Amino acid sequence: MTKPLHKNPWHPPYIKTSIKTSIKTLCTLLLISPGPLWAQTTMPAQPKPPAQAGTQTPTGTQTQASPSAQVEPPLQAKEEIFSHPLSAQTQPRFLQVCQAMAQHKVLKGAFVQTNHLSRLGRSLVSQGFFAIDIQRGMVWDTRIPFPSLTAVGKDFVVQSSGGRTTRMDASGNETFIRISQTMSTLFGGNAQILSQSFELYFIEKDGMWHLGLLPKESTLKAFVKAIVMRGNAVLRQVVFYEHNGNSIVYELYNHSFPAELSVDEKALFAP
Repeated sequence: MTKPLHKNPWHPPYIKTSIKTSIKTLCTLLLISPGPLWAQTTMPAQPKPPAQAGTQTPTGTQTQASPSAQVEPPLQAKEEIFSHPLSAQTQPRFLQVCQAMAQHKVLKGAFVQTNHLSRLGRSLVSQGFFAIDIQRGMVWDTRIPFPSLTAVGKDFVVQSSGGRTTRMDASGNETFIRISQTMSTLFGGNAQILSQSFELYFIEKDGMWHLGLLPKESTLKAFVKAIVMRGNAVLRQVVFYEHNGNSIVYELYNHSFPAELSVDEKALFAP
């Protein structure tokens, strides 16, 4: 079933959720035992992220965070990276990181997503597997706490949950297309487009590179307040900061770099 998008891309809640999931999920990243799409990916059936205040465990238990967790500090206080604009000294290393990311057209792995809800002082944890094809789009296969699958292409979203699959057409929505392209750029390491779309911040610390991105365009600003990416030889973490004080953290692991998607994964992007 195909559903046209509303003129205002934020009215249908699933559009904003799917895009952020796509990356934010990286871009949703959400698990139980590996399914057929991920037969070649090794991962514990129920990986357990480090416990922290306000975390929802895979079994669905929530803990209340302390009152101080509900206070919203300045972005610079949360992330040291935003005190280090990209400079002539750090640009060569930034370009090396982008080149390393651009080497792989397909990236697969596992993820743990932690959604920090500022006003509630709680966090929700979900886990699963992901596949990113720079040309086609992203697939997020959530296994915990509830199985679901989201595929985000250049101009569409496919969602599957509870035995029902829905394809949502966004071919006429320039906002969706622009954000989808930007998400692909993040994982594809296109330094030129990143520089055009974001104010860039970069440092290396404790064996990790840290890249901060503040959107320049109004379209991207409406979508996210700031993005932070971290990695070493591979991309390890992506953090999305929202205007309402919430943040979403994606931890990526069990990376693999196949030449292409599987047949079943490719089918998700077929017209």
